Amino acid sequence: MNAKTKFLIALLISFAGSSCKKDNAIPTVGVDSVFAFDEIKKASWFIGTWQSTTKRGTLTETWGKLNDSVLIGKTYFIAGKDTLFSESNQVLERNKKLYYVPTLSDQNEGKAISFVLTNTVKNELVFENPMHDFPQKISYNRVGSDSLIAKISGIKNGKEAIKTFQMKKIKNLLK
Repeated sequence: MNAKTKFLIALLISFAGSSCKKDNAIPTVGVDSVFAFDEIKKASWFIGTWQSTTKRGTLTETWGKLNDSVLIGKTYFIAGKDTLFSESNQVLERNKKLYYVPTLSDQNEGKAISFVLTNTVKNELVFENPMHDFPQKISYNRVGSDSLIAKISGIKNGKEAIKTFQMKKIKNLLK
């Protein structure tokens, strides 16, 4: 087994065993602002830990650089001491296209779902998958060096639905 395979296995084990911990570590292999692939550069500002706290609980999203074409992330929502939601994420570049790929263990038989980048405006990335039940659109809008607005939207139960998450950067993983 080569070193990269061992690393990926260790990463999967750490994700599986850490869903109830607040200190989920995301590897940051060679984290810096240099990427060999052009499309992934558009999402390099994701790297770090972002958080939104509401009366219901705390949503945390942590992103790190796996390699020159893949960012990996972990999203979880904690209310009190309970993890109510968690997912593993990737933003990856394949064939000069950028994809947002979330995986939830309790949805879609634990299989990843791909959303392709459909629109890039100065500080906003919009990923879409019109065949997915909900959401069909995921967007990230960088509104400052330490804040972003994430949105999921689409048709849910026959009606337009939008969920918005205003997040602040609480930890910068760039060195």
